[in-house]
Amino acid sequence: MQPEDLVIEFAVKKKPPRRYNPALVRVVIGSPGGVAFHRAGANLRNMAKIAGIHWGRVLLGGFLAELLVFAIVFPTRYLFGQQAFLVSILIASAAMPFLFALWVSRRINSGFVLHGALVGLVAAVIYLGLAWGQPQPILYKIAHGLKLVGGAAGGVVASRRRPAAAIAVQSE
Repeated sequence: MQPEDLVIEFAVKKKPPRRYNPALVRVVIGSPGGVAFHRAGANLRNMAKIAGIHWGRVLLGGFLAELLVFAIVFPTRYLFGQQAFLVSILIASAAMPFLFALWVSRRINSGFVLHGALVGLVAAVIYLGLAWGQPQPILYKIAHGLKLVGGAAGGVVASRRRPAAAIAVQSE
């Protein structure tokens, strides 16, 4: 679809053709074949399938990573004090996305680093959403960066594990 194409969305009152199951249909005027009909939202779903991103696992992995960061750092503060709390924020912020990136990468065949970085990004965005409007110390900003780095590093480790596992299976 070119930028000059006109896109009109409308609700179909009668039953659409079989391949257009949803009632919302997108009509693109000016496409190479004249007029083309597309399901609304189909392009986004197809792009995610083409990219091969497993969004469910990424979102769950990011959520669980952030949940475990909280589960580690607050008991650390209670048991060992403020200094240990600050150190545990940095360590847990890198380690949890790393571990969950490994978990997410178990079911994929490519894009390991992307999936890992997305796990870290989801974890960081969850915290930013919880702390919306509150000032954040520089340590927390560093921790968010470590979430991205930890997730991407988990993806790198997963990508290096995968070929070794495939070679081991083939040699047997």
